[in-house]
Amino acid sequence: MIVIHAAHAAAKSREKCLDTFRVQAATAPERARPLAELGLPNDDKSFAALVAAGIIKGVDSRGRPTVIGDAVSRTVAFYLDEPELVAQRDLKTSKSRRGAIIVGIVVWAVLILLIGLLVALRSQG
Repeated sequence: MIVIHAAHAAAKSREKCLDTFRVQAATAPERARPLAELGLPNDDKSFAALVAAGIIKGVDSRGRPTVIGDAVSRTVAFYLDEPELVAQRDLKTSKSRRGAIIVGIVVWAVLILLIGLLVALRSQG
């Protein structure tokens, strides 16, 4: 039960973080905003996870995108990369669907094997 509440809280925090960028229109490098202006704390776990996933990206003082591994001091503002968010969401959905299909095939294969085994056992007895 605790795990379910923790997962729900994490998902809610992630959505709140994404909504903050959308409301502030920080959805492109030229519209990037500093964290203080967005009202997000530096130690927000959802924010850090979104940065690590490449969904939230940073820009330097000249407005150029920074890359993972750049010094943190170089990044002065952040923006939400909506196309990246959509791409990752669609990839996750595709993987989930593929996984469900594979599980279904395995279940059917096991059922067919069991039925075959039962038929073989009955024909011997």
